[in-house]
Amino acid sequence: KEGERLAKKVFEALNLYGLSRIDLFLDKKTNKFFFNEANTLPGFTVISQYPQLWEHAGYSGSQLIAKLLDLAIDRRVKLNRLKRSV
Repeated sequence: KEGERLAKKVFEALNLYGLSRIDLFLDKKTNKFFFNEANTLPGFTVISQYPQLWEHAGYSGSQLIAKLLDLAIDRRVKLNRLKRSV
């Protein structure tokens, strides 16, 4: 859970969205996580970590694609609203 919290914190701090992956290191002596890198274009094949992580969280491949499409559409709608309000 600590790693998940840190990954979410980094994701938000970097203002990332959609298809991104946060990589962490785990210090086995202290059991603490450290931020390694943000991958804004992770692999998306059946052997890639990104879809495997989502599968572990309970999302099928088609559910993941549908979620990513929903996020992209929501982002576009928000950006269009900002353009009109300026």
